[in-house]
Amino acid sequence: MRHAVLILSASLVAAGAGTGGWLALRHRDPLLEAQELVQRHQLHGAQLVLRDLVRRHPERAEAHLRLAQVQLALGDPLGAEHELRSAAEHGAAETALRPLLAQALVQQGRDQEVLQKYQADGLDPDASARLHIARASAALALRQPQQARMEAIAAQRAAPRSVEAAVAAARVAQATGDFDDAQRHVDEALALDPRANAALVVRAQVLAQQGRRDAAIAAYGAAIAAPSGAPSDMLAARLARAYLLIQAGRSGLARADLAGVLQAQPRNRTANFLMAAVEAHDRHWRAADEALEQVGTGLDRFPRGELLRAVVKDTIGQPQQALDSAERFHLHEPDSRTGALLLASLYLKQNRPADATTLLSKWNVPGRTGADVLSLLSQGYAMSGNGSTAAATLRQAMAPADPAGLVRIADLALNEGDPSLAADALQAALDTGPGHPGSPLVPVSLTGAAPHDTAPAPVTSRADTEATLVETLLRAGQPDRAAAALDRLRQMHGDPERIDVLDGQVKLARFDFAGAQAAFEAAHRIDPGSVRAVIQLSQVLQLQGDGAGATALLVQARRDHPDDRAVLDASVALAMSQHDPGKAEAVLEAAHQAQPGDVHVASLLAEIYLGTRQPDKALALADAMPADSIQHLALVATSQRDLGHIDQAISGWRALLAKAPQDLALRRRIVRALIALRRFDDAAAVLDDGLAAHPDDPGLQGDAVALATDRSGLQAGLDRADALTAQSHDPASRLLKGDLLLAEHQPAQAAAAFAAARAALPRQPASPPAASPASGSPDIAAILELRQAGALSASGDRAGSAKLLDDLQASYPDQPAVLLALAEQDLAAGALQPARARFAALLKLQPGNDVALNNIAWIERQQGDLDDARVHAALAYRLAPTPQIADTLGTVLLADGRTADALPLLRQAGDALPHDPSVQFHLAQALSKGGHAEAARAVLKPVLDGGARFDERDAAERLMQSLGKS
Repeated sequence: MRHAVLILSASLVAAGAGTGGWLALRHRDPLLEAQELVQRHQLHGAQLVLRDLVRRHPERAEAHLRLAQVQLALGDPLGAEHELRSAAEHGAAETALRPLLAQALVQQGRDQEVLQKYQADGLDPDASARLHIARASAALALRQPQQARMEAIAAQRAAPRSVEAAVAAARVAQATGDFDDAQRHVDEALALDPRANAALVVRAQVLAQQGRRDAAIAAYGAAIAAPSGAPSDMLAARLARAYLLIQAGRSGLARADLAGVLQAQPRNRTANFLMAAVEAHDRHWRAADEALEQVGTGLDRFPRGELLRAVVKDTIGQPQQALDSAERFHLHEPDSRTGALLLASLYLKQNRPADATTLLSKWNVPGRTGADVLSLLSQGYAMSGNGSTAAATLRQAMAPADPAGLVRIADLALNEGDPSLAADALQAALDTGPGHPGSPLVPVSLTGAAPHDTAPAPVTSRADTEATLVETLLRAGQPDRAAAALDRLRQMHGDPERIDVLDGQVKLARFDFAGAQAAFEAAHRIDPGSVRAVIQLSQVLQLQGDGAGATALLVQARRDHPDDRAVLDASVALAMSQHDPGKAEAVLEAAHQAQPGDVHVASLLAEIYLGTRQPDKALALADAMPADSIQHLALVATSQRDLGHIDQAISGWRALLAKAPQDLALRRRIVRALIALRRFDDAAAVLDDGLAAHPDDPGLQGDAVALATDRSGLQAGLDRADALTAQSHDPASRLLKGDLLLAEHQPAQAAAAFAAARAALPRQPASPPAASPASGSPDIAAILELRQAGALSASGDRAGSAKLLDDLQASYPDQPAVLLALAEQDLAAGALQPARARFAALLKLQPGNDVALNNIAWIERQQGDLDDARVHAALAYRLAPTPQIADTLGTVLLADGRTADALPLLRQAGDALPHDPSVQFHLAQALSKGGHAEAARAVLKPVLDGGARFDERDAAERLMQSLGKS
């Protein structure tokens, strides 16, 4: 709505919009009653009294006039115009009506009409001033600054003591960029009335335009506190202050302003949009999505509106809607760097590296490129198979010795899963930055902050960066370098509690559990309120087999920090790791009872209820979620399904899709659920709607093949795969038939299908060139051959599989999928040295590949290279502390003579994999070496009695014999 030019008679003092208590003022004279209500800032009450009066006495012109004045103050120019014309019909003086009619027309945007038809001739000085003010506003709207200036001068000449005239002159000066003159007129207005709200608002606006944000925020505060403003102006002032507060990173204060606006105007688009920005800034993504839904259409009218929506939709798991918004934003603002980077990242998430690299290549030119562009390019190259080009591209960004750029590269490298590169970048930043420990180094987040954030990045000191380097080196599996960085941090006299926490993490990385426990306990003594120290200490106790101690710590932490989400999540994770969902349920029920409106808690508890077959309880939790939100609808539908209320579940799923029709991941989940329920017709309807809009989506195509197979048998599925391949423009559809045969356990037929699909491709050069940085490697032909090789291996034709893979590697030497397939094939054949070499080559391309790290550690242990095995297994465990990797690391430590350190890891693996004979044997070995013969026998006896066959059975039987003699 355009800004209202508020001009009220002296008897009407426009102010707040409260309505409470108006019935208590039942004077005999309704006009006097309305006047008192206005003076008490209860405009809605005055409006009710005056409306009742004109209904009962339509002939009273003064009542119509007073009602029009109130409606103008409330921002209802149409209603005001109607009342003013009624007043004219019943004899009101034209000279009294003319200024008010001009004001009503200006508020409606009928500016040309005001300038053409409404003159100040024959008006008294005050009325003349008010009409000139309305004409000044109309001239500004029509971009006639000279005319506006003349009207403002005329208004002040007519009424030199008029606050409104001085404010109008200030607005004209502000609009023409003459801020000094604007301030002079503001001072004139405030000299007449120090609490003149309109003047205070103009002063705030001028300060904001001058870039003096903090001063503008304070000025808006003074304007909001002034009692003489109209409700619409008060709401506008709150919105303006909220916007500045968001820019200043003060989201809590902005939230309060916006809540006040939305309480008065729940459908206010601007307030909802700004609230969405606040919720997103605070990482309340679902709430941000709900606020954006209230904005409705026209989001592109807001600066970066579609960009914000793209980030929110991406974060809450609606990738297609995110992509749609990002593409719309990029279409309208192709020169926006943030928009281009976000769109490229979404292309990468949807496995469209060619689209991403094409887009980013336009930015990888002198003057436009940077670490962010190069990072995404490197990811695109890696996804396309150009591993060496990807690594070189990211390291290219490190060339300038710029601390800020180096820290950004570290942030990006961490997001891409390359902590080694991140550590190198942080070290380079420290080497080139200022030397004082407390001096600011660079703005840094190191959290993967979303690109829409409006808060300024925090400034990090050398000490902060050194601490981050310690954490990054630990993620990179380099505890020795981390220990050296920690020593430098100690010399800087950094935060003692953080130093002790980092010391514990370093010791934990070296599997010095006792030392880690002591360090975390020291951190807790320094700061008894340190949540991170308590959580880390509980994890160490759990690793050492003291589950009761770990639980007790977290129970106390929940008492001390009942609202801390990290403590709650750690408590739930501990209970689940102890295979005790009942304990996790109790923890979450207590949290839900304390905070019934917390959607995160309700969602976690619902997952527990559904996992323990308590859908009735899960359904009851839906009330804790915003009505008709995605979370609410999803929980209701899933609970109804598990309760056996299939029709209600299907209705719920359809409501979900109506809410998010472009969310393909959601659509696929619903299709798979319907197939599992054998509701084939319903599944087909949902699937066909998706394919009509997205005919080339590989996920939907795969679901269509699965539906045909489950519904009518394998041949129907194969026929549907053929039909989709013939119709599709996406080469990936050629995989459908072979993938279906693999899923149906027919590997030989699958290999033949992949080969036939490869042969049907357009003819390619006999020797395809090595991948170029722009084109990316493997194309659909290579992917088909890779799938064919896997199918041949599964069918027993390892020679044929190896031949295909060797040929592929010759063409695509840096393709991780090919290297991994060859390495695993070597490993299965017992060729440990070639497998080790291939895993090592793969780790150069993907340093954070936990599968490669685990497997190379296993090979190194077999070969007696325990130092390298320990490094690789430890890094794999830090990246993915799964039971299988815990078993690998435990056996490496056990072989290295570190029984005490190995035992907690092997207990973890043994508890999680009770039916894996090899894992149980390794646990028994550790128990035996640790002097726990009886416990070792108890673990090993059921394994051997069960007759399980495994590679180490002979060794297990020898161990059992030795235990029997002890």
